[in-house]
Amino acid sequence: MTTCLMSLGANLGDRSRTLNAAIASLEQVDGIHVLAHSRWSETTPAGGPPHQADFLNGAARLETTLSPTALLDQLHQVENALGRRREVRWGARSIDLDLLLYDDVIVATPQLTVPHPRLAFRRFVLAPCLEIAPEWVHPLIGWSLEECFEHLQKTPRSIAVACCSAESANTVARLGAQQAGAFFIADPAVAGNWRDAENDLASAPRRATALADAAVEQTEWVSGFWLEPPFAAAPRPTFVVWLDEPFSDGNPSTPPEDTSVSGVDSSAPLRKYNRDLGRRVMQRGRGPWLQLPTADLTQAANEVAAALLAMRPQ
Repeated sequence: MTTCLMSLGANLGDRSRTLNAAIASLEQVDGIHVLAHSRWSETTPAGGPPHQADFLNGAARLETTLSPTALLDQLHQVENALGRRREVRWGARSIDLDLLLYDDVIVATPQLTVPHPRLAFRRFVLAPCLEIAPEWVHPLIGWSLEECFEHLQKTPRSIAVACCSAESANTVARLGAQQAGAFFIADPAVAGNWRDAENDLASAPRRATALADAAVEQTEWVSGFWLEPPFAAAPRPTFVVWLDEPFSDGNPSTPPEDTSVSGVDSSAPLRKYNRDLGRRVMQRGRGPWLQLPTADLTQAANEVAAALLAMRPQ
């Protein structure tokens, strides 16, 4: 048997009755046993269309013999039976069942990502998880769920946007901060659109000063850069958004390859910097992160704004 963790949420209809019905339905599925579930807690929506009703949220710990994809299919069947309709992303819903953790297994497919990519910074998800699984270690971050929640409690609500394109990072940070009513910190040190490791090192003191100044006056902010630790004078962000540049013909922000003279791909250093940046952001033990593509900067900004809302105390 494999132990799993899932979240439940509803903001339409009789929310408590629906959540209880979801638990009861899961108990009837062959290969699933509900070990425990948290209390149901009321929370305000984070992201999605405005003027939604408040959610009732919780978490459940399961044992299962099903594979991750088979378990996800059963969760969808329960959602459908309870009237779930998928029309608008993060919209109002009668029931929402998300697979958060499947033991320490890592899954990354178009249909399923485990651990859930937003688990470590959503207060409305973490809080009920602490009631039933505080010791569970996030297999990518390397922190227990209790440590993730303590980090959320102790750090100023802040997001650092890391990207080899300074223009993309500042655009996403600025738009996300505006949507959430947070303070925006532009990169004080970048000249030109593309970053590299040498400029990162040279500009670190100015970035540290900008973050330290914001921490004195602001309670929430989004920076268009990530300052790699350790810098004692700079506050640590709650989490980092890594904008992954695909470097493909479909990405208009990617500099074209120039092989006309040397026969060497001139974008190769940027590709390497992009890979190294992602590796450093996602280093185990450093803290929460979220990987997003740069294909849709507006959607990435929406993710930043929703994350800030999800970090706020209820």
